[in-house]
Amino acid sequence: MRVAKIDAPVPVCVDARVIAATHVDLQKAVAFGAFREDLFYRLDVVPMRVPSLRERQADVGLLAEHFFRHFAAVPLLAAAQAPRSLVRVDARSVGGRRPSAATR
Repeated sequence: MRVAKIDAPVPVCVDARVIAATHVDLQKAVAFGAFREDLFYRLDVVPMRVPSLRERQADVGLLAEHFFRHFAAVPLLAAAQAPRSLVRVDARSVGGRRPSAATR
């Protein structure tokens, strides 16, 4: 694909891949005129549906543990705190109930 930069005399060739995600039903958005049809067909080459975390409750703990360890300043502290943090995540994810005083 060739694109022209703003104020550039010659177009340049680019090879790009785009991964896009949305919670909006883009086919309906196109039908209502809220999303460009040409852009929809360029993006809709390999559609992939990824279930929301509400549909994958078992993954919440694994993801929380992964990110807790990844972003922890001190890895050993993260390993010690992870189980208590996961209890809080599980308590919050069950039917919208607030965690009890024991898990705070």
